[in-house]
Amino acid sequence: MGGVPVRGSPLLKSYASKLIQNASEFGSSIYLQSAINLYNDGDYPAAIYAATYAGIFDRPTINNYTPSEYISIEKALISNSTYGLWPNQFAKSAIFYINEYNITRNDSNLENAYSLALLASKLSSANKLINSTFISQPNQTYSYNNISSEIDQDIFSTSDNSNGVVCYTCNSNNAAFAKSLQCTKRTTQRSCKQ
Repeated sequence: MGGVPVRGSPLLKSYASKLIQNASEFGSSIYLQSAINLYNDGDYPAAIYAATYAGIFDRPTINNYTPSEYISIEKALISNSTYGLWPNQFAKSAIFYINEYNITRNDSNLENAYSLALLASKLSSANKLINSTFISQPNQTYSYNNISSEIDQDIFSTSDNSNGVVCYTCNSNNAAFAKSLQCTKRTTQRSCKQ
């Protein structure tokens, strides 16, 4: 953050587990499976986001609110959705659906607005939690010469042909990458035999 490398705190593990458990009540989905995989890989911040999506989009539709109750709840959720880019975008989309409902009186617009407002609020809360628990990583300093040397060692091998010309041959197993490098590097204008 701000140029300082960070990682998520292990303290997020229990919160990610709780969200995954709650979302699993709605059945299996790609969001839930992603959350489980990320959790198992130890990427708890990403698992929190995936489980949040699963908890919103995989839940059953709630139809027990009147339109005015829906709108009141949605506006309250939207007002708490200010921490981060995506929460703001989802909140704006929820407002769009509320406005569409006011024009069309189509209940599906209120349901869409509710899902988006709830997602915006939950993502905003997740952002606050995750950002408050980041742990800074030690800085790793690389100079251009070190990186260039490492790349050359990883990609090229050196040979000396009979003419005294040093030839570099591509070591990359990735043919497209090798081709993009035009993988014959020479120190002189003479051609090196392959």
